[in-house]
Amino acid sequence: MDGDYCIFLDLRNDDYLCVGRPDIEALQSDRQHRSLSCTTLAEELVSNGLLIRSDTDGRAITATRATLAARALFVGPQPRQPLQALCEFMRFLRSSIVAHRALTSWPLQRTVEFARRRKAALGGGSTPDHSSLAKFVGEFNQCRPFFPRGYLCLFDSLALLDFLTRHDIRVDWVYGVQAEPFEAHCWLQTDDIVVNDTLERIAPFTPILVV
Repeated sequence: MDGDYCIFLDLRNDDYLCVGRPDIEALQSDRQHRSLSCTTLAEELVSNGLLIRSDTDGRAITATRATLAARALFVGPQPRQPLQALCEFMRFLRSSIVAHRALTSWPLQRTVEFARRRKAALGGGSTPDHSSLAKFVGEFNQCRPFFPRGYLCLFDSLALLDFLTRHDIRVDWVYGVQAEPFEAHCWLQTDDIVVNDTLERIAPFTPILVV
């Protein structure tokens, strides 16, 4: 929910759908008091797979819950030995290729499921102390100019998420939206710390998905 709108992220169709807040509230009211326009909207949401005709198989329309970001990770220059730099570059390259292939060949739903599996495979993996996390993010940033792809939040967040999982580090991949004017953005976050963005940049966005 953002302002006067309820926004759906349709992973299967890689699309967003904005619905007025009053219409969503009307949909959740008693059926006998729904207007014709409300019934038409319900049919549209059913055809898009966002609502189902069942009282038991679905779940309530609720806002995504996410920890409010309050800090941004400070990442400074990372001193490295040549062998260490080579090892980190190879990890970076593998993660970047994985992210590139996923975003060019897969629907968004499969990409999100892939990211979830990567995190689940960590088993006992956890987020390290901030200095260690900053070190690995710094390694990624130093390698990033050498991969020939434009800087886009979707690619850079997925590539960094995969890179961090190779170091047994868990972070959340957060998608955010703003209604007016409509814009979507994503970033990585751990607890209330933004990993690869600034607080100013993500402030206008309401989280719609946390992976």
